Amino acid sequence: MCRMYGFLATDPTRLDCSLVSAQNALVVQSDRDQRGIRNADGWGIAHWPDSPPAILKSTQPAFADKQFVETATAVSSDAVIATWRGRGYVRRHAYQEFYAELQFNPRPKFLPWIRKAEVKPLDINYYIDDNTHEMQTLFTEFRPIGFATTSGEFIELNIQYLGENIVEDFEIADGIVISPDRYFFTRYEIQANSFSGRPIFGETAVSWAGFYDGTRTGFEGSITWRTGKHLSLSADLQRNWVSLPQGSFDVTELGGRANFAFSPKLFGSVFGQWNDEDNEALFNFRINWIPKPGTDFFFVITQGADTWQSRWVSKGTTMVSKLVWRFTF
Repeated sequence: MCRMYGFLATDPTRLDCSLVSAQNALVVQSDRDQRGIRNADGWGIAHWPDSPPAILKSTQPAFADKQFVETATAVSSDAVIATWRGRGYVRRHAYQEFYAELQFNPRPKFLPWIRKAEVKPLDINYYIDDNTHEMQTLFTEFRPIGFATTSGEFIELNIQYLGENIVEDFEIADGIVISPDRYFFTRYEIQANSFSGRPIFGETAVSWAGFYDGTRTGFEGSITWRTGKHLSLSADLQRNWVSLPQGSFDVTELGGRANFAFSPKLFGSVFGQWNDEDNEALFNFRINWIPKPGTDFFFVITQGADTWQSRWVSKGTTMVSKLVWRFTF
């Protein structure tokens, strides 16, 4: 099941509250919606600085992709659509859902370098059709080991067993169609990240899995360098290789970000993203000045580019400024 959020406003509006910070923000619902379901598929954000819209998207789940948070923080717009895609590709009607999760977090004293361990013997989401009683979707996850070290690193291994009951054809890539059938496949995943309090830290994840009647291998990684209290630089890479009897394809996404702060009252960021599925690049510059509490000034430049051709072709530049001034009586 998918979630979609959209708004129209008279003035450019920041997205981070609705998508990240609010109690029912989209990223929160991606991790666990009100029924406790985790949605481990991709996300997308479209905003209209001009026509056509600027689109950013990823195959990674919103709750685990820091690019989602960075995008939501960087963009200000008066017209926005944001979504994450849940398991399954059609809207559910007349269904029953079964959910259970069990996790242990022991603190082994005989291993002084481990601060906390994580063992998850059970995590299951199971949907059945309320009329036919046939399976719609199955997601199970077993985490045999995960642990955080006393130095701040974290490593986890996940084994997932997935099931999809596809009831109609859908095109997963250009010219590649998944036929109706029941599909079951196993996915293995290793995640690791270093302590974010260091000047240089990183995150990485590797996965390999069955994928319908084929296979999928994925890699993602990011590295951040805090040069000092005024500047941090980060870069990330996501890549998926998919092989199906109908054909093979791969998707690559690159991103980079610079966060700068001249003072606690004057700070901003430069963000860029490119993917080879759409052959589009997007760049965003944002600066925020807070002259006094309750007052904010924003200046944002967004630049889109089409990379289909041998040279990049601009898709439009948008400059937006916003001033919020609080008056007290």
